[in-house]
Amino acid sequence: MAFFDCVRQAELPCGLPSMAADSVWHAWMRLSPTGLNAFCRKHFGRVIPHVEAPEMSGGMGRALAVCLVRARRIERMPVAGSNLPRLFALDRMLAMPRGCGYLLFNGQVASLALDERGRVIGVPACVDSLTPEQLLAAGLISETEYRPHARKTRVKGDRGTSDRHSPCGTGAYEGGGDAGCGGACGGGGD
Repeated sequence: MAFFDCVRQAELPCGLPSMAADSVWHAWMRLSPTGLNAFCRKHFGRVIPHVEAPEMSGGMGRALAVCLVRARRIERMPVAGSNLPRLFALDRMLAMPRGCGYLLFNGQVASLALDERGRVIGVPACVDSLTPEQLLAAGLISETEYRPHARKTRVKGDRGTSDRHSPCGTGAYEGGGDAGCGGACGGGGD
């Protein structure tokens, strides 16, 4: 439901960061497409179209960024902060087989693949499109919303910490690409 709320409030396509939530959506579409459409019209004012990742307008990286900003706003979190909305943490919480394990790593949103038993495999890879700098550059957050993050980053850097302005804080885990674990599907965007 959190994802549908994100889509309803966003004017751009949203990427679904959870394979668990996507599996429910796929099952609902298969078992009762008319019921799903009626539910969406009743609760969200319109049908929420299901879009596969390759067909996502603007790419999955941007769609995930839109979803992250919307989910943070809904949960009343700073949009450029070091926080992870429940929707992004869902697969790890449920140990979703072959899901996407989003987490915070050195203050940045990173992803890890989950194996067939829902256990984390590999090392965290920061998702470039979900950094505060990229959210600002994409026009998804304002300069005013970004400023507190920039101040915190400068203060940390001035104290000599290793958590400078790089995506993951250390070169070891950078390069998560645009779509994180790569993912699921999305919706919205008229």
